[in-house]
Amino acid sequence: MTAIREKEIIGKGVPESVRADDQWSLADIVIEEPNSIAERFSESIVGKADGGVFQLEMHFPALREGMRAIVTTAPLLDMHGSIKGAVETIQDVSDFSAGTQASPSHMNKAIKISPSPVFRIDSNGKISFWNKACEESFGYSTSQMLGRSPFTFLSKRYRDTFKKTIVSALKGQTVSNRQWKYYTKRGEPIYVLAKAYSTEASEQKGKECIIVNTNITELKLKMKELEEDAQESKEQLENLAEEYDLLKKNIATYIRRKEKFDPNQ
Repeated sequence: MTAIREKEIIGKGVPESVRADDQWSLADIVIEEPNSIAERFSESIVGKADGGVFQLEMHFPALREGMRAIVTTAPLLDMHGSIKGAVETIQDVSDFSAGTQASPSHMNKAIKISPSPVFRIDSNGKISFWNKACEESFGYSTSQMLGRSPFTFLSKRYRDTFKKTIVSALKGQTVSNRQWKYYTKRGEPIYVLAKAYSTEASEQKGKECIIVNTNITELKLKMKELEEDAQESKEQLENLAEEYDLLKKNIATYIRRKEKFDPNQ
């Protein structure tokens, strides 16, 4: 995406090509001025989630001759809730920036070559298109998924909101910031922030729903790990506090007993 090698950038500032303004990337802003994102980028925000996660649609003119991207960023917190770092993902969605204005043939081509996992659902709730990125991300081939329900690989917990999202999209609404959990063919969880919108059906009259997925698995698992570490540290502190209080009581009791039976008094 940037043509910058890892060894050339580690330990240095974020390159200019992926900055959100003249000075910082979104991850920098999360660290330096976290409360300013909602106000400064209000028109770009397409969704947000718990834990300070923001999802924005942005334009990077220095990337691939001008890239439209979905940028997802979140803070990394210590046990006290202080920001110690940030994670940022950038996903190219240039092929989908035209949304429902694009022709069906253009959309099919865009979906097919997109690096994002994208699939289509017909009016019967069945998968009608499954791109290469879906095969690579979820482990199911196109032949295995066409004509099947997306519930095949969607976590049961999210099926109700998924169904409501599809219904809304088929009615012409664009629905963003849907956080779902899929399972790969091997049973591994994949967390996504998804966008759904309608398009003309390819081979018949009517509407279909396009689901564009932004993979946030690493981000989600990292935040979960940090939350567990923070909870464990909190419990350890609480245990130490209880032991300290008990120790103080025991010392106080010992001193009182010693004073009561001191023969020199």
